[in-house]
Amino acid sequence: MEEDVKFAQVNGIRIMNTSYNNDTLLGGGGANPDNNGLTEEGLRFVKYANEQGIVLDCSHASDQACIDTAKASKYPMVASHSNAKAVYKHFRNLSDEAIIAIGESGGAVCPTGAGGFLSEDGSATPEIFAEHLVHVAELIGKDKVCYSTDAVHNVSDFYQMAMGMTDTYPPEKGLAAPIENLHAKHVWDVVAVLEDKYGWNEDEINGFLGENLMRVYAANWNKEEPASWWQFWK
Repeated sequence: MEEDVKFAQVNGIRIMNTSYNNDTLLGGGGANPDNNGLTEEGLRFVKYANEQGIVLDCSHASDQACIDTAKASKYPMVASHSNAKAVYKHFRNLSDEAIIAIGESGGAVCPTGAGGFLSEDGSATPEIFAEHLVHVAELIGKDKVCYSTDAVHNVSDFYQMAMGMTDTYPPEKGLAAPIENLHAKHVWDVVAVLEDKYGWNEDEINGFLGENLMRVYAANWNKEEPASWWQFWK
């Protein structure tokens, strides 16, 4: 395991997960209703990833694996593209307990604009995205939320690949079917909802747009706070 993590690290990988929907040697996947947590090997992985400056991500993992990772990690972790089960129950979304555990690690939860994980009818609107986001913020704070798209930009290549991988993307689950999605440009529509409907201020919006994630990344990579998200755009 250590060799695999080190290989990824030296080749520029700085965020890693323990599973992708299904259970692995490291821990439970979100698609398994057994909700298995981290294995002993998974706990070793968390410790070694911390040592190597790898941000731990629990999107696609089980709720219990998220909780176990958050408790075992020395540094803040993320759910890089996960919504709230309390708003829409789906195996790819997080329980309140998992969200709270990530928040207690000092980490951040980034709701995703993928319609299949936002609402029962698969619609992806700024309003329903904001519902997930605000629910997460009410649990762990506005300083621990962020934006993600889960959007595939080379769509035709992705679907050609996915439809040939029936074990990973079973057609009966709809995982290979096109869905509505909010893309990067739609973040400004979400911002408008947060400001107009929920009264978020400029600092809270800036955190959502990136400063919250920069704090998490700095804690894992630089061991210090960046001056401001906006300095990276100057």
